[in-house]
Amino acid sequence: MESIREIVEIIIQHTSPNEGPIYSLRIDENGTVDYNGIRNVKTLGKHISKISPQELQSIIFQFENYYFFSFRDSYELADQHQQQTTISLRLGDQYKKIKYVEEGDLAPPTLKHIVRIVEKITKVDQLSGVSN
Repeated sequence: MESIREIVEIIIQHTSPNEGPIYSLRIDENGTVDYNGIRNVKTLGKHISKISPQELQSIIFQFENYYFFSFRDSYELADQHQQQTTISLRLGDQYKKIKYVEEGDLAPPTLKHIVRIVEKITKVDQLSGVSN
């Protein structure tokens, strides 16, 4: 049986048609964090870092604790002119990808909380300069 560290992948992407920040982060099973700042962020370009196995487990716990796989696939409006976040998780043979708009209360607060915790643990919030 594979360990959880061999079968995890987390991807978060922020996009904006306006002046909002655009960046992505990817975490693999080894705790490697791949950040790419594209526009309107503190750190532009690629930045690779590492989190500890305990930090990776803490992130996975957040997804499990808030029943990530039970969320809908989309919390979007027909108007695509807003800041959007896409978050995906591969955990073993389970996979889930969710898109949501940042503004308003369309997406559950717990979903936004997961993203903020991941960005804080990985220190991507410092690279992006975005604090929520």
